[in-house]
Amino acid sequence: MTGSDASRAHYDREPTHGVLLGWLGSEIKNLQHYANMYSRLSVPSVTYISPWWHWMAQGRAIRSIARLLDAAAEQREEMVRSIAHPADSADPRLVMHAFSNNGALALVHALPLLQSSYPDLARRLRIVIDSAPAPIDGSMVARSVSAAIHARFVKGRPAQYDTVLTAPLHMGVRAIAPLIRNKDIPQLLQSRWGGWPALCLYSTADTCIGADAVQDFIDRMDGLAPITQFDFGTTSHCGHLKDQPTLYSQVVQHFLHHT
Repeated sequence: MTGSDASRAHYDREPTHGVLLGWLGSEIKNLQHYANMYSRLSVPSVTYISPWWHWMAQGRAIRSIARLLDAAAEQREEMVRSIAHPADSADPRLVMHAFSNNGALALVHALPLLQSSYPDLARRLRIVIDSAPAPIDGSMVARSVSAAIHARFVKGRPAQYDTVLTAPLHMGVRAIAPLIRNKDIPQLLQSRWGGWPALCLYSTADTCIGADAVQDFIDRMDGLAPITQFDFGTTSHCGHLKDQPTLYSQVVQHFLHHT
């Protein structure tokens, strides 16, 4: 997809609802900007931020995701009841919008649950992945922690994720990395994918999860699902909406309209 494609996008408001899966260190107020964007597209959404310890506690993570999907199922039923002429309307679609590896890992837990326990949600699922995915290793985790702490205490996101503030944490992060290093998130997503259309949003300027990792995932998915991709060029990790709000909204509109 190009910027000109996005600028011509028209969204026909097919009934759609959303689930937003936040990045490490994000807060509900951060995700609210995305919820507001979806609201302007007549897409109600619920938000969820997986805590970092879910990376090592899969059982708790799955239970939390199940409760989230319960909320999404209730949201879908409310939409069905609100449709004036159900026979003339398509089933509401669900769009799951995952941010960074933290959101992508939540998505890993959600996909098999959707297929086994929430067929109404899975049937018309659409997926947006922003600034992800990449295999987990010590360096990647350290960069993610740097980004989260820098954003929380210094404000903004640095060009490079090694700062005086966060560098002392890297040794400790690398010490626990063996506990989570086997989580190859791109491979896990690929193995659990049900052929759903996806939109991958990334930036060549992202030094936390690089464009090469995202492009490798897109290449892996070739032939398994229809994948749309968009490179925002100079924006920071998970910073595309903040830096290019109109274009970001247009890209998402275009994806929803054409899938």
